[in-house]
This record gives sequence, structure tokens and C-alpha cells, in this order.
Amino acid sequence: MGGKSSSSSSSNSATTTTNIDRRQVVAEGATGIAADGATINIQELDSGIVKSALDTVKANDATNGAGFTQLLALADRFFTGAGEMINKTQDATIKQQDTTIKQIDQINTAANDQSGKIDQKTLLIVAGAAVAAMAFRK
Repeated sequence: MGGKSSSSSSSNSATTTTNIDRRQVVAEGATGIAADGATINIQELDSGIVKSALDTVKANDATNGAGFTQLLALADRFFTGAGEMINKTQDATIKQQDTTIKQIDQINTAANDQSGKIDQKTLLIVAGAAVAAMAFRK
């Protein structure tokens, strides 16, 4: 009576999607034209929107510029004040050094007087007086 039979089948399908970027960059008041096959797209730019956007950018630039100018002025005042403070500190340090040197001279003079030594100034004055006395004797 009958024999065995068999059959098989297969199918393949593919879907392709193509995306076309139609963005355009055109100057204010310009017209952009793009072509895709037989279709031509014309896009006119709204110049009012662009002008408003540019005005906003200009206003932000002006505001940021004023803020930067104020920041620079503050930095100038800061560094000027710091420089003046350094100068005052240096002046005070120099005065203190002069005072210290005078005090050390006074201590040395007092120590020489106490030990009976003659300091160099006194020695020069006495020698000068002796030379003058000898000169007048002749």
C-alpha cells in the first residue's frame, strides 16, 4: 500500500529601513533646499527666532563681561592692599632692626665703660686732640 513521503520548506525575509537626515544649517533670512530622489524640500528659516536667540547671547555676553570686569577690579584691590600691607610690614621690620642695632651699640658701650676699655670713637677723638695739641705747640 503506500510508502513514506517527506517534504521540507524554508523562507527568508529581510526588512531594510533607510533614514535620511534632512537637517539644514542656513544663515538668517536664507532658504535651504534639500533633494531626495524626485522630492525637493524647501525650508525657510524664521529670522525673528534667530535674531532673538542672538540678542539673548549678546545680553549674556554683556552680563558676563561686566561680571568679569568686576572680578578683575576686586583682584586688583586685593593685590594692591596686600602690597601695601607688605610694604608697611617691611618698614616696621626695618625700624625694629635699627632700634635693635642701637640697643646693641648702647649695651657694648656700657660694657666697655664698665670694664674700663676705651671704645674706638673715644680713642679717635683723643688721638685727634693729641695731634692738634702737638701741631699748636710748634
